[in-house]
Amino acid sequence: MRLPAPSRWRSIAAALLLVTACDRGDPSPPAVASSNAAASVDAAASVDLAATTEAAAEPAGPAPGVQVPPIPRRLHHAARSPEELAAHILAAVTASDLFALGELRVDEREHNELLWPEFSARDRNVPLDFAWQMLDSRSHTNAGRAISVWGGKTLALVEVRFERGLERYPTFALHRGTVLTARTEAGELIQLRFVGSLLELDGQWKALSYKD
Repeated sequence: MRLPAPSRWRSIAAALLLVTACDRGDPSPPAVASSNAAASVDAAASVDLAATTEAAAEPAGPAPGVQVPPIPRRLHHAARSPEELAAHILAAVTASDLFALGELRVDEREHNELLWPEFSARDRNVPLDFAWQMLDSRSHTNAGRAISVWGGKTLALVEVRFERGLERYPTFALHRGTVLTARTEAGELIQLRFVGSLLELDGQWKALSYKD
């Protein structure tokens, strides 16, 4: 709402004071009373104007009863299905690309901020930094071993299965005992077990780790 200018407030106050004085039969209202009234009106106008400006500057929140959707928890370099993720992993192995294999598994932020808070007390019986360092170091080493064995060989995905079932958490799931069945260029079917659990979170898939 737009407020009258301070000068207009003074004019209104003076007019009201004059009318009041005339009603009392006083032809000459005291100047000090007029001055005090005008000052009071100026102060009130300043307070109202400041409050109006402050209210207008505040961001409007959601309307009552409207639920704001949560911010999506994006996983970097995630796949849309376990089959897509497995195909990317096999392609990285064929290309002997250790860096690509690293991007296809959970990174430090994802582990520490999204997964760790939901692990059980039994799983969190070591400091967070130590748990991540061990997971990261072992995964890096085991990915290198997989490349040393299968690097340079063409591997076509046939099937993904999980030998140890599904472990559910409040906002994500871990598919345990990953087995990748692949076909070599010679037509031989092989089974690769160097991928640890697969993480499924909000329709996104990544490897949790690489193992022996």
